[in-house]
Amino acid sequence: MPRKGRHTLARHGRPSRRLLSRLGARAAPGRHPDARPRGAGERGDLDDLANPIVWDGLRTPLTEPVAPGERVDVEVAVRCPIPPGRYRFALDLVAERRAWFGEVGGEPPQREVEVLPRVEAKALDEVAEVHVPGWLEAASDWAERVLAAHREGYGVVAGSIEAPRRLRRALAPWAPGPGRVPGFSQPLLCPSVLRGIELECLPEVEGLPAFAPPPNEPWVYDGRIVLRWRPQ
Repeated sequence: MPRKGRHTLARHGRPSRRLLSRLGARAAPGRHPDARPRGAGERGDLDDLANPIVWDGLRTPLTEPVAPGERVDVEVAVRCPIPPGRYRFALDLVAERRAWFGEVGGEPPQREVEVLPRVEAKALDEVAEVHVPGWLEAASDWAERVLAAHREGYGVVAGSIEAPRRLRRALAPWAPGPGRVPGFSQPLLCPSVLRGIELECLPEVEGLPAFAPPPNEPWVYDGRIVLRWRPQ
């Protein structure tokens, strides 16, 4: 198991793979002593009192049966939390739809970690593809806000559209004003996308490129990130 101490985990918001050695298995409650745990889970990121900040995470199936008392080396996938900073990371075995082993007497390993910004570029075009047509112009702080969100850990960043009068009703859901909207229910228009991430294209909205939010990447809609029609 990992030894105690401070350790840099990875660029945050992005999956990372770490080798955790000598992961031990104990029988799940109500199971026969030769019951086999199904996988290792990213239990969460904890505050100083061990309360979860981020609960649950990616699952890593065990590649072979592990009997109680047996130890194996497992490489696990971890998605770092948002925003960057210091966290206490916990890893645990899980019997799906039954129990986390740490809840029934196990001792899941924990480690203090430092999560780094996802990107450290000075310019947006160094790390992202921007789907903004030429007839739109960005607000003066657009690139700064978008790059800041990417640094926080968001792979996809989309914002609002300041539309001309004739399109205001059609583009009302994307009107400037609110800040970040968790679970924004509309397509993402004219987003900035970190390289390597692929999005599902949707039908254009009033000629603007539209995409579905990615299912496996952190994304954000922020109404303070504004694009507007260029003056005619």
